[in-house]
Amino acid sequence: MLDDKAQDDSIARIRHAAESVLADSVFQRSPVLSRLLTYLVDMTAQGAPLKSYTIAVDALGKTVDDLDDPDTYARVAVARLRKALTSHYAAHPADEEIFIDSGSYMVQIRDAPANQGRAEREVTPSSGLPRRLVEHLQHFRWRYAAGCLVVISALAVFMLLDKRQDQRIWTADNFPTVAIVPERSGQAKNQAEQDLSNYRLALRDVLQSYYGFRLVDATKSATDYEIRLQVNRAAGKRIESLSLVEAQSERLVWSDRYEISSAQKIEHVAIAAAAEIGGPGGALHSFARGQHIETQSPYGCWLRFTASIQTYKTIGDHELHNCAAKWYAVAEEHPIAAFLRSWTLANEGMAKLNPASRLANLNEALDVVHRASALNPDSAMLYLTEMRTYSFLGDQNLVRQSAMNALTKAAGNRVVKGMAASWLVFWNIPDGADLLQTLEDEEGPPYPWECAGRFVVAMMRDDVPQAGRMLAHLRTYMSGQPLLLLFEAAYAGRTGNRKEAQQALDALRPFPRGLAVSPEDIIERLPAAPEVKTELAHWIFYKGPQNG
Repeated sequence: MLDDKAQDDSIARIRHAAESVLADSVFQRSPVLSRLLTYLVDMTAQGAPLKSYTIAVDALGKTVDDLDDPDTYARVAVARLRKALTSHYAAHPADEEIFIDSGSYMVQIRDAPANQGRAEREVTPSSGLPRRLVEHLQHFRWRYAAGCLVVISALAVFMLLDKRQDQRIWTADNFPTVAIVPERSGQAKNQAEQDLSNYRLALRDVLQSYYGFRLVDATKSATDYEIRLQVNRAAGKRIESLSLVEAQSERLVWSDRYEISSAQKIEHVAIAAAAEIGGPGGALHSFARGQHIETQSPYGCWLRFTASIQTYKTIGDHELHNCAAKWYAVAEEHPIAAFLRSWTLANEGMAKLNPASRLANLNEALDVVHRASALNPDSAMLYLTEMRTYSFLGDQNLVRQSAMNALTKAAGNRVVKGMAASWLVFWNIPDGADLLQTLEDEEGPPYPWECAGRFVVAMMRDDVPQAGRMLAHLRTYMSGQPLLLLFEAAYAGRTGNRKEAQQALDALRPFPRGLAVSPEDIIERLPAAPEVKTELAHWIFYKGPQNG
């Protein structure tokens, strides 16, 4: 038992060490971890009893309604904190270390561990055996040991070579290179060059916020693809022509023309063109998917994601999960590897029936994205997967914070804007509807997540015709998906087609792979605000006039 002075000294050391930990960029990027550590330190200093329920409510901000199992929730959160502390001290081995013993919530401190040698044990044969037998046994033992050593060495070499080969695959950058190449028209040289320069800069700025390719200067290095720009002025109009060309074969992959009427229009056109070229469904990745690139490489894994995300099929995509895990294992610092790992960990969590297992996966997904964000603070895509994970965890405030961070980092990226807006709408945050409206006014076809968000906006406003238009768009993107079936049932119920609503609900029963046994269960598990769930149920089970 420590005396009062020793206890005070220990608490002072704990607080000092905690301040160093909280200054770590990983903790600064994770308000949940920071809040939890601060709370546990304060309670330890006060000598107050630490219980799961009070940790869940006071430290983690949960309400009574949120807590089906406070013990499990607190245990998983503290386990995540232990892992974060272990990672921190692995990078700061000279620091005094605070720790939380398994089975306890109290914060303790120890000096930085010193290296300790290990004493070797000598095994002596039993003195009761004849010397010759002992010698034979020893001889046999060493021959057997030598044979085992040869086999083990051979296996080790084989495994090492295989591991190195795997590392070479996953650390090699096989993402395509893209260059923007202005082409002069027959117009006045100075004016044409100025037009091309303005548009090239605008397009480059926006394309830099997209992922899955590398922008290069065609005058300095060879490139896989060229975006060729041309400007023409005729009858008072200015026309931008863009072509995406495979450089080696000169094969035309995509082309489009845009009319420009003002300087502001340059930015809008650049945003639309960048989405059509570099987005998940854009020309570049669509063309590459047609080349059947193996998923067992960084670009192949990314292409798998871009295909799955457009049809809401990333949950349950085992091939995507496996390649993301392999890539992240050797390239934790790569933002796309971390993004995919975090995304698939969240998917895995949502596919689990056990609440504790689901929560553990979601917290691990957050750990991955927070570590990666500390290394890549300007990566908008990391904020997107953080936003999605917080949504699955049901934390509305952090959903909004992550969405706004993503928008700050990539204001011109239509994919980022659409995803952020849609999640905000699902959580009934007004910013989302406003963002979706700005996207509707821009050029280019909407992404499926934008249509899903607009359906929710229409539903919350009881705008049945608009909901029907968005549902028609969604059917072309994600046929047979659980979310679409819910929307089908909601629209059919609200328009009085009870038979069609019931058919959509019946089709839901195999989804999502046994995770729910009734429509009410599926609605309850949706990552959405309570009022959105209530309105969805109201539409599905609408009591108005019947049409079928």
